Amino acid sequence: ADAAIKALPLSAPTELRAELQVARALARQELAGDNKGALLAVVADLTEAVKVLREDTHPELFAVINQQLALAYLMMPMGDDGDRIRLGVAVTSLRAALRVFTPQTHPGAWATTQVNLANALQYLPSAHQESNLDEAVQLYEEVLSYRDEQVDPVGVARILTNQANALGHLGVLDDATERLEHARRLFASAGDEGGVQAVDELLAEVAEARARRDGA
Repeated sequence: ADAAIKALPLSAPTELRAELQVARALARQELAGDNKGALLAVVADLTEAVKVLREDTHPELFAVINQQLALAYLMMPMGDDGDRIRLGVAVTSLRAALRVFTPQTHPGAWATTQVNLANALQYLPSAHQESNLDEAVQLYEEVLSYRDEQVDPVGVARILTNQANALGHLGVLDDATERLEHARRLFASAGDEGGVQAVDELLAEVAEARARRDGA
């Protein structure tokens, strides 16, 4: 894609250039890991491409661009003043993608984008943290309504764990415990020891929070 972009004549259609930028960005993204410089190059390509491949003219590409743009921002190492801005852009991009992706038309992409949005909302610094957490809980619930734990027990368990984490931050400790225990059973039945350990750590945190609450 890089060579093709460089070889494009100035008279080439803008849509062709934009599509090649998306292809280059996706290829770079696979290799970028959490390297900030590489991810910024991905962001640059996608930001240029979405100016041409708009929602009204290229809805599917528009959604893919926004989904991947958000992922690039979410993969960047956190720890500087730009974290809040990047998370905010990621949330906005995921919402844009969800205007195109629906459970009926793009079930896989919708579920992934929905979960990524819920995850981002949990960690978005905001004066409206409680409403963000409430929305995250609901987003997870919507994905769970389309998931079958008999078919994908580990996937369901991960979503339940994330949802329980949001509930814990909201102080809804009984519901958080219930979901964590459900997730633990699913992880255990699938032989996922790492998942079981992660749930056990969260269960301990919830128990500590309950002890602090009841002792107050």
